[in-house]
Amino acid sequence: MSPIQSVSFSEGDGNYYGATLGNTAFGQLTPTGVSTTLQVFGWSDGAQPLAAPVHGADGNFYGTAATGATTGEGVIYRITPAGEYSVVYSFHRWRRWW
Repeated sequence: MSPIQSVSFSEGDGNYYGATLGNTAFGQLTPTGVSTTLQVFGWSDGAQPLAAPVHGADGNFYGTAATGATTGEGVIYRITPAGEYSVVYSFHRWRRWW
């Protein structure tokens, strides 16, 4: 993983989690120094995250991506500490204002 931009400590498993510079990837660092990339962002699952994800009270990480996914309009996503990625919500551009 490239240099870390932001780091979050997970009290549940003792690992550190962070996003790379430019938020193009999200990963885990163990107390012994082993790093694992958990998610690399691309068009199909939400691209261009503008900020690192936040650590939720449920132990998962949540964030937004500005573009990509099924609508092309960005998403709200969730990443578990085990690296399971899911889209919570896909944004849709309003087609018409009334």
